[in-house]
Amino acid sequence: MKKIFLFTHSYPFSKVSEAFIEIELQIASKLDVEITIIPLYSSSYQKEVPPGIKIYTGLSCLSKFRKALIFYKLLINPLLYSLFIQNKSIYKKWINWYYAIKYLYGALLIKDFLLSNKLIFQEGSILYSFWLNYTVLGFALAKEKSLNLMTCKFYSRAHRYDLYAEEVGIFIPYREKMIACLNKIFSCSNDGVQFLSERYPNFSSKIELDRLGVIPVNSVNKIQKTEDISLISCSNVISVKRVCLIFNSIKQFCEDNPSLKVTWLHIGDGSEMTLLKELVLTDTPYNLTANLAGYMIHSEIVELLEGNEFDAFINLSLSEGLPVTLMEAISAGVPLIATDTGGSKEIVTRETGCLLPLSFSQEDFAKAVMYCTNNKNLRESSLSFFHSNFSAVKNYENFYQKL
Repeated sequence: MKKIFLFTHSYPFSKVSEAFIEIELQIASKLDVEITIIPLYSSSYQKEVPPGIKIYTGLSCLSKFRKALIFYKLLINPLLYSLFIQNKSIYKKWINWYYAIKYLYGALLIKDFLLSNKLIFQEGSILYSFWLNYTVLGFALAKEKSLNLMTCKFYSRAHRYDLYAEEVGIFIPYREKMIACLNKIFSCSNDGVQFLSERYPNFSSKIELDRLGVIPVNSVNKIQKTEDISLISCSNVISVKRVCLIFNSIKQFCEDNPSLKVTWLHIGDGSEMTLLKELVLTDTPYNLTANLAGYMIHSEIVELLEGNEFDAFINLSLSEGLPVTLMEAISAGVPLIATDTGGSKEIVTRETGCLLPLSFSQEDFAKAVMYCTNNKNLRESSLSFFHSNFSAVKNYENFYQKL
């Protein structure tokens, strides 16, 4: 039986972070593999994991003394100062120094953990990072120091922030060193494959498409609507997700169509929630019912999709990998309206809804809403597209077969 060590940021010790790992592990727990989750951070809160999945907190429970010692080693490490020599223009910005220190510290934590626990990782073990970040750099640094680790296989997924780092204002140092140590990188979108292959052509043979997936809802037995148009969105309420823009676009649509009764439900919370609540409280037109549901667990979201007839799922984000929320929506036959960023165009097609440019007009938005509302065949075609491309069972069984 193959031993797989899955390195996460905080799963299963976070309510929100990395929630979509749950679906992958539900499928993987039924396969002939032994999976141990190794999170960088842990807390008193812990999600239930599927039967047979192990959790090892040796990394997240390092002593304060050990962490302080590793940070001291970082401050005298040539890796930090060679960054300035390599490209002085990049490191004139303090934010780049912040990310360089943060990522190198994370990498040294991983390196220290791997070298201190190298007997755990037997010959042929698989070390799998869910993110193409400091964990992978830690793999690279540890691999240089241990013959035992040289016999292991190293893999990483790539999603959004860890892929389009500059786009979201994050600096990730030593990317080539990271990629060089990996046996394969699995990008969740074709857009990501192309992005990495163009940036790092010498490693293009290592970069491969491997889509995430979701489990379809149990039924699409919708309750009869009482409103004309019912819209839903789900994301963190932060600037890059542009949830306030979703509200403003729906508000203008309602003002332009006063005879229509519209409802909008948003699931999620974040730093711009106070601003969003103020907009909803003070600027909602009479024919719009807006519901800010805040954070909800996955099972509650699935129940909503099963029990309500939504005309469209909306995502107007500035930056995405390939959103799992869009997969969830079409698994319930809900058409999509989303902006053309990252891999979104690979799921938002004429079969599933409407793709908008990043700088879309209000007319573009209104046409998309009416297209999704009036084209009843979209429900069936969305479901068909989902089963062909984003089935969790098919995608994750194939992924673990590759590993």
